[in-house]
Amino acid sequence: MATSNRLTVSLVVVLALSGLLVGGYAFFAFVSGQVPRWTSAERVCSQPESIEYDTAASYEVVIREPSRPLSLNAGPSHAVVSRAGDGSYGVYVELNDSGDPRALSCKWTPTGVTITESNGIEHTIPSSVFTGGR
Repeated sequence: MATSNRLTVSLVVVLALSGLLVGGYAFFAFVSGQVPRWTSAERVCSQPESIEYDTAASYEVVIREPSRPLSLNAGPSHAVVSRAGDGSYGVYVELNDSGDPRALSCKWTPTGVTITESNGIEHTIPSSVFTGGR
């Protein structure tokens, strides 16, 4: 019985230390900026009514910019092709860090959307990738 109690206490101590290590790592990663938090979302272009896809949904391109606490390097912005909303779910495209990410243009076609950054870099996303849901 005494051996069983020691084993139980040892197991509890190991689990508690493991929890502290995992929790400490998660806290460090969050505070040091390793975990991005999206703080802003801004719609920059919407699917025109003249373009139709296989679904009844309408789509848009949203700029998502991360914020990392206590970090000077906030990381890249992303353009997200998603159903109309806040851009929290969809196809993410990492944007080049030069220039204003809101100064991009979109060309919608029946086969997809081409996002052009202000520096001329183009990202073409086929409609089969962003239509149809999960």
